[in-house]
Amino acid sequence: MLRTINMHSRIISIAIASTFLVGVAAWFVARFWTFGQYSSLSIAFGSALAITLAVLVVRGTVFYSWLTVAISAGLAYRSFALFVYLNSKGTPGGAYLIPGAIFSLCSVALLALLLTSRQRNQGAIK
Repeated sequence: MLRTINMHSRIISIAIASTFLVGVAAWFVARFWTFGQYSSLSIAFGSALAITLAVLVVRGTVFYSWLTVAISAGLAYRSFALFVYLNSKGTPGGAYLIPGAIFSLCSVALLALLLTSRQRNQGAIK
């Protein structure tokens, strides 16, 4: 029974980590789409950080899972803030809605996974 729960938790964490990586890719695409520019160094550093966090989330490292929740929530906020700011200046910023939605989904799903696994672990201790 415990092995089945761990397997499902691992599958869910892989899906969440993949969603995080898709969000990072969508962020860079939105930046290129909106401004027509990209930085190879920025893409390399951001991708390396995202892949590292995704691997640590899949491994089950709690600290980095919480860090990923914070980063996802921050990037979701930043995406929606950029959308509002660009539209107020007359620049079409609709491309930032997609990474904002993806990061919102990622942060909520990872937060739910962390809270349910914490409750399950406390229940097992009792």
